[in-house]
Amino acid sequence: MDDVTKTQNEEKQEQEALKRLCERAENGDAQAQFELGKCYAQGSGVEQSMSDAIEWYRKAAEQGNADAQDDLGLCYFHGKGVEKNPQKAFELFQKAADQGNVGSQVNLGLCYLCGEETKRNARKAVMCFERAAKQGNANAQNNLGSCYISGEGVEKDFKRGIAWYEKAAEQGNARLQIFLGKLYYFGNSEKQVERDAKKAVKWLAMAAEQGDAESQCLLGECYYLGRGVEKDTARAMEWLEKAALQGNRDAQYNLGALYEEGVEADMDKASKWYRKAAEQGDVNAQYRLAKYLMRIAGTAEEVDQAIEWYRKAAEQGHSRAKKELRNYYYRRAKKYKASLPDKVIEMSIKFLLLLAMAGTLHWFKKPLVFLFELFCFVYTCFAKPEGYRDTEHYQIMMDCLRRAAELGHKRANIRIVFWG
Repeated sequence: MDDVTKTQNEEKQEQEALKRLCERAENGDAQAQFELGKCYAQGSGVEQSMSDAIEWYRKAAEQGNADAQDDLGLCYFHGKGVEKNPQKAFELFQKAADQGNVGSQVNLGLCYLCGEETKRNARKAVMCFERAAKQGNANAQNNLGSCYISGEGVEKDFKRGIAWYEKAAEQGNARLQIFLGKLYYFGNSEKQVERDAKKAVKWLAMAAEQGDAESQCLLGECYYLGRGVEKDTARAMEWLEKAALQGNRDAQYNLGALYEEGVEADMDKASKWYRKAAEQGDVNAQYRLAKYLMRIAGTAEEVDQAIEWYRKAAEQGHSRAKKELRNYYYRRAKKYKASLPDKVIEMSIKFLLLLAMAGTLHWFKKPLVFLFELFCFVYTCFAKPEGYRDTEHYQIMMDCLRRAAELGHKRANIRIVFWG
């Protein structure tokens, strides 16, 4: 049988099943009415129509079908296909919950907890959640856990709350898997839960498999450090890369560090991941990227790029970045100082002293006057403001000194006084 024939037969069977469902619903079968309402709500086998869905839900609900009461209650609560009516929704949730409908027990609990169309009653909310939680409903287990942790409607019991969270997490609640993984990985400040690496790995692995980037990053750290699991660098890099590709900056930085410090170092890959993390504001990545760029810099433009990353890291308080930056500015100031005209004055004075030491000043009638006039001539030529402080090199030198001083360079403050 080819695929086309198979598809045609399946469509024919679905049409026949839908026809039988319609006949049962028309004959007053409450379950069929509910299922037909679902078909219209989802557009399954029929054109989607919330008005038709509401009509069939209402017929089934009037006959006491709990599932229809719950779905119709949700429609009234959210105003979906019908005018919003929270009071009507509350009444329908009550009817369905009394029949043991788990979804309505949860919805009714939320109404009591939030005070929706009824007086807020946290104790009744807990009772509703507990009924549904014991039937295995993950949302109810989550809500009940939150009540125990916060002490809403029940005596506060952190460990009992965590136990309910674990039950919900076992059913695939990714948010709780992440929470539990981090809780056991870091512990909590009140010491209500001790750090447990093995439990952390269990929950992080579940969340990581569902694609959570933060869990993938932490799981990668566990494999790299051998925390709660056998050390495995290859698995660590695998999980870190998955998280890094989703934009997790911690994973990007860690991956960069592994490529830089690993057995087979690859600085091209390391700098690639450092840059991605640095662009997201990771201060350590900014520092390491700056250090690498400065090391390979061959042009002034490349040096400027490195300095820019040092600056960004320094602005976030990175002490080593500040040190590198202030030393760079101080060295640069000294470089420009060496090219300024006052070096001529310095050399002239040294030359005059050499003349004096050589005993040649006796050639002049008034040697001291000669020395003073020569010094004034040199100073006038080279050290007057328009020939010194207004030069580009002087401005750059002072700017570098000020930057170095602002970053805490002690000598820079002194140089500003003497060189200024």
